[in-house]
Amino acid sequence: MKRIIVTATALFLVLVTPVVANTVVRTGDQVSMTNEQNVAGNFYAVGNSVVISGDSSQDVTMIGGKTRLDGSVAQDVLAVGVSVLIDGPVAGDVRVLGGDVTVSSAIAGDLVVVGGVVEVLSSGSVGGDVLSYAGSVTVGGPVTGDVLGQMDQLNINTTITGSVSVGVSELALGDAAVVEGDVKYTSSNLVTQAFNASVAGDIIRNDPVFIGGTNQLQTIGVTFLIVLLSSFVWYFLSRSTLARSTEHTLKNLPRSAITGVVALFVLPLIIGVLAVSYLGLFVAVICFFGFITLLLLACAALPAVVGQLALRLFNQPHGRLSPLSLVVGSVICSGIVLFPMIGLFIVFFATVVVFGGLVESIIRVSR
Repeated sequence: MKRIIVTATALFLVLVTPVVANTVVRTGDQVSMTNEQNVAGNFYAVGNSVVISGDSSQDVTMIGGKTRLDGSVAQDVLAVGVSVLIDGPVAGDVRVLGGDVTVSSAIAGDLVVVGGVVEVLSSGSVGGDVLSYAGSVTVGGPVTGDVLGQMDQLNINTTITGSVSVGVSELALGDAAVVEGDVKYTSSNLVTQAFNASVAGDIIRNDPVFIGGTNQLQTIGVTFLIVLLSSFVWYFLSRSTLARSTEHTLKNLPRSAITGVVALFVLPLIIGVLAVSYLGLFVAVICFFGFITLLLLACAALPAVVGQLALRLFNQPHGRLSPLSLVVGSVICSGIVLFPMIGLFIVFFATVVVFGGLVESIIRVSR
């Protein structure tokens, strides 16, 4: 199934090469480019394992389970993967969506990361801002710009030329931390500052806004009704298709996750390229509405998948899709959303997995 997806992706990208000059596309289970190989244009790599050691004169896009960049890039980098390592100099910006993200080289532009664990090693550096939405972030290499974002834990042990403005559960400034601007953070806990840590500006803490009392009940109720009604609409219109999509996703969770991540980033890229190519804007518009429809269907199917998975964990491995599954899934999704940051990330990732399952179901039916 992954071969079909990457082959289709490569086909679309190759079709538009008259407009996007000097574009190199490589797909496969393991995609690699040695340090003797250089690319004069944009480079796209899609695979289970992606390792790029050669140099690129333009943008680099890496999508896979494990992605690693060792070569230099003259412009921007987009990396998607469970494990992402940036170990080569980048002259532009770096945008990453991944589980474990490590930066051990110089980035001239901004670093934008949505992930689980993010670490900028002492050998790495960022010439622009660091914007991160993650669980745990460690900044051990110098940052010329600001440190921004929302995270559970933030550890700074390097020089920050700009300011720090984050929403965080725990903020720690190590012995080597030097912040030339202000440190503004929203947290229930006070910053942990080492004796040798230095902050030239002000340290300002804001209390987080908690959802409580009636507002909390209203938030839970509204979220519950939205996800429940959307799933019930599909259930009553076409129970069989919802059941098949749910079953296919649950049987192939890892593959659905990979497919969802790839499709979520590759499909908009294809649509954008089509919009400026000789294939015409009309095809791009059709693909765009199809993409949005799949995302909405994934949101509607999320309670079914979560509910079925929860029921099976409670000794109901052969239970068929039922209204009970939708209710249980809606309750779980509504509760998870209330957890700051990490809850939204879990729901987003679960939606991506369901999205991948829908894409695979469509491909399976069309075969």
